[in-house]
Amino acid sequence: MGGQNHQPMNRKITAGAMLLTVLLCGGCENKVESAKKLWQENNQDQAIIKLKEELTKNPGNAEATKLLEVYQLEFAKKLWKESKQEQAISKLKEELTKNPGNADATKLLEVYQMEIDQQNLEKIAKEILETKITGQSEGMVKLVDFEKTNGIKQSFNGMEFYTLEYSATVEFQQEVWKECDPFQGCFGDFHFRNVAPRGMEAAVLSFKHFATGSKVKTSGKMGFQKTEKGWRGN
Repeated sequence: MGGQNHQPMNRKITAGAMLLTVLLCGGCENKVESAKKLWQENNQDQAIIKLKEELTKNPGNAEATKLLEVYQLEFAKKLWKESKQEQAISKLKEELTKNPGNADATKLLEVYQMEIDQQNLEKIAKEILETKITGQSEGMVKLVDFEKTNGIKQSFNGMEFYTLEYSATVEFQQEVWKECDPFQGCFGDFHFRNVAPRGMEAAVLSFKHFATGSKVKTSGKMGFQKTEKGWRGN
């Protein structure tokens, strides 16, 4: 009889526990589904916020955890394609702070940082060449186009080196002459003269004439070494 009297009470407790579980887990599922819907509607940032809110309240929600990992990566890729590189890297670092074992995020961050390094190197190389041309030619020649054509990264004794190959176009701001080297050509350096060679000098040495406004394409290499404060040209 005593066992029978307790049966209704036990059923009520069990039913209450089941109801609580359904309410809690059902709510979790709803938030995950809501995040999925936001993602499909192209509201990626809101979807990520929704998942973060869910995981703050329920850290053990495995589905939300996995989905957030996927969304963080996809959102970082989207930002990168939109040329929002700093935001993309920030998003990946945020993910790795919370989940250091995320191999996909680690690999993607390495790729993005390498690409930014190469972009920075191209910018630095252009600035170095531009300064060299302007200084050596005393303003008679101007760099009008610069393009990286290839790059080689090497490591030696813990040091990192990078060789950047480039193609450049220069424009002559005035009429100039250049004594050209039989081996290095005319662009081993950018020292020019605005006075035409005469007499014995013109007869013995090999000078080339460049008219005002003319453009010439040249190419070269530039070496860099990585330091604590970034890449430095050799």
